[in-house]
Amino acid sequence: MSRNKTLILFVISIILSLSSHATTDFNAVFTDANAAYNAKEYQKADSLYSSIEARGYYSIELFYNLGNTNYKIGKIPETVYYYEKALKLSPGNQEIIHNLNLANKRIADKNTIKTSRRIKDVIYSYIKSSVNFWAISSIIIMLVSGLSILMFLVVKKMRLKKMSFYLSIATFIIGIVSIYLSSLQHNKLNNYEYGIIFKPSVELKTEPSENANSAFILHEGTKVKLLSENKKWYEISFDKGQIAWVNKEALKVF
Repeated sequence: MSRNKTLILFVISIILSLSSHATTDFNAVFTDANAAYNAKEYQKADSLYSSIEARGYYSIELFYNLGNTNYKIGKIPETVYYYEKALKLSPGNQEIIHNLNLANKRIADKNTIKTSRRIKDVIYSYIKSSVNFWAISSIIIMLVSGLSILMFLVVKKMRLKKMSFYLSIATFIIGIVSIYLSSLQHNKLNNYEYGIIFKPSVELKTEPSENANSAFILHEGTKVKLLSENKKWYEISFDKGQIAWVNKEALKVF
């Protein structure tokens, strides 16, 4: 086998190895979690799904399954929280909206559900993919670009030099696009606009202080809109424009 062919096979093997390793571990845990859920081992399923989330992975399917699992366990604030996160990645998804409606029937306060889609929501719906797809793709594609440059410097045949050069340029451009899409997806998930109350009941305040007057009381599972914040408090609005302050420890944001 010639030196050039050996190098090409080496590059291909590295690319395939990186692609496989990026998803195999996640898929194994996700499959185990699904099996536990189907066997009605909901606590085990919740633990497995949560372990995936704790490692920084995310997807519509992961959040949706976490919502389903917590609903079976009876943890309604967590159920609402994960359905809302799934809906954030897939606006207008009727299956998620249906399940979220069911969960909202089990809370004391009225929650509004976003059922319409804005233009930017449509854009986000086209870039959604499997867990961390764009981030992983960006890394792999940029590595391919780097390996292509290396091949360009090493190989002697002009045809292979041209092929590796154009491949490096093409993969670099695709890599930049993937990084941009990864950034959009990450910003979408980490742009916190709402929160879910996680305590049985919370006395909201007229000012960001424990000594301030009480504004009104909300209960677990209630969705609020974030307006502003300081170190310990969120200013929120609820229902028809009721505004108050809530301690950050009382809710999880999304």
